[in-house]
Amino acid sequence: YLKENRPMPFEAGFDGEGDLTKDPAVILEKELALPIGLWKGAGLALSLDLLASVLADGNATHEIDRDPEHNISQVFMAIYPPLLGISGLEEKANKIVGHFKSSATFAEKDVRYPGEQTLQTRKENLTTGVPVDPEIWESVLQLLK
Repeated sequence: YLKENRPMPFEAGFDGEGDLTKDPAVILEKELALPIGLWKGAGLALSLDLLASVLADGNATHEIDRDPEHNISQVFMAIYPPLLGISGLEEKANKIVGHFKSSATFAEKDVRYPGEQTLQTRKENLTTGVPVDPEIWESVLQLLK
């Protein structure tokens, strides 16, 4: 949207005064994008930041220096539900995704969950190549000179 000099189709972040805005330039300049999932996304992001910084004994997001980034907290967790005595996970997941995709609010839109098209995108990229904006590619090539 920024490159095309167009406003976002919805309020996607905040301006310097804390008001919602559709202006991608302001959102990027202030680094105040709305989290995916709004309040749930914000809560999840906060919880993950807290969990990662505590378990990794590293910096929380607000403590990370930008140049160069160091002491970044990362945590990998693997959960195997059967070992926890959890069953019916696939059925439950299918019901949740089905409900999500049938939302009346987005009846005319293609509603997807994060990662849903990963395998299809990978297949396309392996066949036709990874799509890259020509201007960005040119700037990468200039770095190599």
